[in-house]
Amino acid sequence: MDNRRREQLKKRRTLLQKKVELKEIKDRLSYLTPYLESAGFEYIIYYKNEYLIWLYENLDIRKKDGYRGVHEDFQINVQDAEAKEQTTINYKDVSSYLQSNEILSLINKDENFVLCQLGGDPDIEIPFNAFIENPGKFVTLRDSWLLSTKKDWIIENIWSLKGQQVIRFIKLIDSKPILYEVINLEIDEHLKKNANTT
Repeated sequence: MDNRRREQLKKRRTLLQKKVELKEIKDRLSYLTPYLESAGFEYIIYYKNEYLIWLYENLDIRKKDGYRGVHEDFQINVQDAEAKEQTTINYKDVSSYLQSNEILSLINKDENFVLCQLGGDPDIEIPFNAFIENPGKFVTLRDSWLLSTKKDWIIENIWSLKGQQVIRFIKLIDSKPILYEVINLEIDEHLKKNANTT
């Protein structure tokens, strides 16, 4: 076998390995992609976590409240007491609450959201319409951030070690976070138990 043929086969093998690797990473989003595809929403997968990295490098962040581990578990450095509005709702009522909430009228409907998470899942960009149709599907994901593509809004979901879940609507002005609303979720006991064991 000549060198040229050997190089072609090597290149093909590398491309095939990359394709398999990307498929495995995409499969990590299988809790979302069937919903998006069946509803006819387009989405983009970012395999290098560039939006998650942008959050980490450009915003004032702190270690996640109550977290004492060695991983990079963080949250945006805002104080809940400074929120313009705070409310407590049941976990099951998130979608209906957000669909009737004025906060969503402040967000440009032409923007997309990029869902970022810790733990190895790639970033996924979804249209605003996909979010508004079923916001609970996106905002209740543990330790996740929905960052608008213009990088002017973040919806942060932090689930503490005590099984408390908090959703924060944060406006970014020149990368400075301003907390608009805090939603404390009342979580069923079995969900709390799962949070304590993971």
